[in-house]
Amino acid sequence: MDTDKLIVYNNIFEAIAQYEESSPLLLLEHNDPARLRRTLQFILLADENGKNIIIPNVFPGNLYRGEPGIYDECKPSLYRKKEYDEAELIIKELNIIDFELILKKHPYSIFYENNNLAVQYRALAQHYGLDTDLMDFSCDIAVAAYFATHKFNVETKKYELILDNNKCGCIRQITGFMAFEKESPLKVLGLQPYMRPGAQYAFAHKVDRTDDLAGKCRKVIFKQNPEANIKISKIFTHQFVNKPFPNENKLFPLEIIPLIADEIKRSHFITQDAVKLYCERFKRDIVNIKDVIASKGYSISKSPVFRFSRQMNRRLEQEINEHPYRLNMYDNAVVTTRLVCYP
Repeated sequence: MDTDKLIVYNNIFEAIAQYEESSPLLLLEHNDPARLRRTLQFILLADENGKNIIIPNVFPGNLYRGEPGIYDECKPSLYRKKEYDEAELIIKELNIIDFELILKKHPYSIFYENNNLAVQYRALAQHYGLDTDLMDFSCDIAVAAYFATHKFNVETKKYELILDNNKCGCIRQITGFMAFEKESPLKVLGLQPYMRPGAQYAFAHKVDRTDDLAGKCRKVIFKQNPEANIKISKIFTHQFVNKPFPNENKLFPLEIIPLIADEIKRSHFITQDAVKLYCERFKRDIVNIKDVIASKGYSISKSPVFRFSRQMNRRLEQEINEHPYRLNMYDNAVVTTRLVCYP
């Protein structure tokens, strides 16, 4: 893309100002990041399906997405990395189902479902690294600013600060009102049994294979400025040893869930249960699907890539008793447990 024809702002703070003129983040441009305290607040709602959801206590008029470069397209990972054929898309869907089946046996998932709380397994697969048809957005522009100033390193599997001032980044904006409409492709995740979505104030937008959200988003481009980027990075870095996970990123709390997703991506088998559930959901012939799996060099297994041990289950069940929603793992997080009607 020829950036000479676009307005390119000098740093991430100028980009933020185009969306939120009075954002508290703008105080950081000439101040220490320690002056900004990020408080996570959630409220308990009932959705249209009769399930309860714990969502950010912020009316999402706008949602944001940060990107560490300038991209013409705005598509999900399933359609962005390469042009998968139909058989490969089936394999990816089966991977998502295997991930879901493993998580359903996790004590935190069981706790949520037993308490009528919605668990968004597909969105969790997206957040923990599997290819899906979902796009990540956040109602917190600070989260978007982080992803716009950090680039994912596939070798270390971590987001790394961009210090190259010859690069550009981008923040996209889309309306969040549709998240509360029935049949909307945009869904709020809120507090899930696992911590990333809550820490990131996450929303997920389903995108069809032939669709592109680029035309539905406002886009602001900025120059990567090392000094400004460092200030954004410090917002999400644990600074003290008494934090839950010293020196870890607040947006990516240490959990076993990413390791499960990685194992699924590395494995070359699909479980029998995933094949059966896929065929039930999509009304497909099981013999045909087994042929598709074999054609891609995959086998079918009775056992998943990961099982929770009894010892791990006992430890997790103890955690649930002490901190049901893991609020102790977030910075100053609060849930208002007043049930209100879904709009």
